[in-house]
Amino acid sequence: MRADTYKKTDDNMYTAHYSLLRDSNVLRAGIVIFSDAAQYGNGQTFAEYLKENKLGKVSVARAYNPNSGHNIALWTWVVDRDALIAWAKVYCK
Repeated sequence: MRADTYKKTDDNMYTAHYSLLRDSNVLRAGIVIFSDAAQYGNGQTFAEYLKENKLGKVSVARAYNPNSGHNIALWTWVVDRDALIAWAKVYCK
């Protein structure tokens, strides 16, 4: 899914992810960690977007939180700086 078609999903989610990806701090980061309470929620969508656009390596760990009774997911994104800079030049004008 390209960034220009990504907006067809949830506008708030797109805005948050777009802001994250264009943030200069992410360009300096080696690893970004993000989480989601839902197994297939916004976190999963964002991880798929990162993979589809080849912005780095993404892995996920899933677990059951016995305190809340919810499934949780934690993603790690190893940022490909060159790919992210190229992406930003196209979509962050």
